[in-house]
Amino acid sequence: MSRPYICFGTAVIVSMLIFCKLGFISIVAITVAAFVCCVPFFIFRNKNDILNSIFICCLSLLVSSSVFITKTVTDYEPAVALVSEEKRSLCGTLCEYEEAYGKHYYTITDVRVNSTEIRQKIRVCSDIYRNAEIDDIFTFTDAVIYELGAASGNEASYTAENIYLGAYTQENFQITKAEKHSVRYYTNAVREFISAALDKNISPRYSAIINGMLTGDTSEIKNHDLMNFRYSGIAHMFAVSGFHLSLWTGILSSCLSRIFRNKHLLNNCICIIFILFFMAVTGFSKSVIRAGVMMLIFIAGKMIRHESDPLNSLFISATAIILVNPFAVMSISLQMSFLATLGILILSTPVAEPIKKLKDKISFRPLYRFILALYSTVMISVIASLFTMPVSALSFGYISVAAPLTNLLCAFPAQLLMLLSGVYVTLSGIPFLAKPIALICTYLTKFITDTSAHIATMNHSVMDTTAPVLQIILMAVLILMMIFIILFRESNKGLMITLFSTAATIAIVAVCAISVQSSGIRISVADVGNGTSVVLHTSDTDMIISGGGSSYRDYRLTNIADTEPSGSYDMLLIPRNTETESGYTYSLLNRYSFENCIFSDDKYPAYITDFLPENTVFTDNCNIQIDTDTTLIYNNSEAFSGVRIISGKFTCTILFRPLSDFSVVPEDWAKGSLLITRQSLPDIDLSGFENIIVSSSKEVIYTNRNIYTTRYSGQIDYRMYRSGTSVITEERHDYKR
Repeated sequence: MSRPYICFGTAVIVSMLIFCKLGFISIVAITVAAFVCCVPFFIFRNKNDILNSIFICCLSLLVSSSVFITKTVTDYEPAVALVSEEKRSLCGTLCEYEEAYGKHYYTITDVRVNSTEIRQKIRVCSDIYRNAEIDDIFTFTDAVIYELGAASGNEASYTAENIYLGAYTQENFQITKAEKHSVRYYTNAVREFISAALDKNISPRYSAIINGMLTGDTSEIKNHDLMNFRYSGIAHMFAVSGFHLSLWTGILSSCLSRIFRNKHLLNNCICIIFILFFMAVTGFSKSVIRAGVMMLIFIAGKMIRHESDPLNSLFISATAIILVNPFAVMSISLQMSFLATLGILILSTPVAEPIKKLKDKISFRPLYRFILALYSTVMISVIASLFTMPVSALSFGYISVAAPLTNLLCAFPAQLLMLLSGVYVTLSGIPFLAKPIALICTYLTKFITDTSAHIATMNHSVMDTTAPVLQIILMAVLILMMIFIILFRESNKGLMITLFSTAATIAIVAVCAISVQSSGIRISVADVGNGTSVVLHTSDTDMIISGGGSSYRDYRLTNIADTEPSGSYDMLLIPRNTETESGYTYSLLNRYSFENCIFSDDKYPAYITDFLPENTVFTDNCNIQIDTDTTLIYNNSEAFSGVRIISGKFTCTILFRPLSDFSVVPEDWAKGSLLITRQSLPDIDLSGFENIIVSSSKEVIYTNRNIYTTRYSGQIDYRMYRSGTSVITEERHDYKR
């Protein structure tokens, strides 16, 4: 049979996804089914392609189950067994540092817990910053170990990186300088050199964006810029993978072929070294590893005079990564990189046919090459955005309908920007050459940033896809699409089926999203630190309930509120005139228009009252029917400050002060579908709430799986559908793609 690696790899990828989602019950069922399906292969003597395919699939399922069980038993479970409230001493080698929300995260490897060596890395959180370098030895004396991501439901993103444990410490710690350095130290030095070179002649906002495109480090990019890139559909430009690696490797290979003519072995060896170097500089992310392994297979095929099949290479590289770490299949960057590459390999050649027909009509060859390069770049970006839409829909809860338009406008400028910024970094030591290139890079970055911002705020540029039924349909269509691709790729009929399947996927997503996005109720909780800020959407009403927060975090609320394209809201509710509860009022009144406002009886300054609409009510208690199905009850006093929302089957309590006395409000306020509070949990029996969201800027650890905290997320979205089902999704702004 042709392409057995595709058959084997597809079964591995799908089975590992099922194992990660459903756990050991699915492993038992799939293993038994695989054994049963292997029987016909040994019974029938005349084995055709169908039997061979079934056998390979069953074999891959057995391999997947055994690898997954081995990884879980030998790696994951021993790590989780270390979780405890007990304070312990930790000692390890620094391999990564990150700052987020005023906290400092030190990821250490070669760890010793109370003098006992363990295999796992640990990500230690501390309020204390210490100037340290990669490979320095860290010693913590009072660390409390917890399961990383358990409090926020983000375990998958960490386990995909082989990090299962987190720890937090409140005391000082010791650092011992490293006597010798590993490869990590030097690759990190290269990353720092690139960042410093960009900062020399480019403004911090744009240098952070360029650095993200070059190295994949998005930690310094402004939050609203990242959100615009995601909503406009060009966030894949920051998932450094095949697009970036093939660009630089292609340029290098072209230069080497001119310098070392007829020395193919030397050229290929240099390309292999560069690929390994590029993978190290970009932090060995799953998408880069996939692209790197694929290109290494391709170059190895050239070196032994065999033509390698790109589609086979893609599945071999993805399968190898997943078999080494089964949890890597949950890596969003790997999923998007894999699907984008799959779409490009399948559709790039037929899509390029129309432009190739112009070759005989354009006599000026440089012009033809430019048109071909421009057309190919744009179409590759459009194909990548289309094929990654399913991942966006399932993982982020939305899709960017405007992604094809954004890629059409930004793909070529982005590729030109990557090329010129790489040249700029290389020439950064020569000011008279570097500065003009930096100026061009600045204008290109500004164009991409402004374009994405305008498109992201267009009406219906983003569609909600969090409905459970929609996600099931989407997954089914995606699996069918992959089957069609594998079985019918060689024929024109197969190409038409592939195109039809892709179009059908997008059409189903769009139709279902339109049909469900206005149903039910949606609450978005912003991570504003010390405060409770919520955007409420019902079928008929949009309103903002803002209990303030740290003033430097107001953009996290406006990131959510900006998704209302008209900028107009039905209501604004502000509980009290204090910095932590009305601190956002001025910026909200200046940024959006409100038909009605509810303020407490406190006195407010003129710069706020001058902007209030006529329909403003000053009260501490009210009962409002905000639409035909939804009632809002507001209660504000010294003993209790909060809101109760009732909408059909949905009931929610929002606290502005976590220590509110529930004895002064009706008993049903202490139970319901959702509780939203700030900083800490109220002193009541919480078993009556199905889900709890805590808006907190502190390192809060909760073992209950129904408690979510914005400390680990940029925002948390809660959606209750008319059917009674609810979905919680999170936007992690500190996640590195």
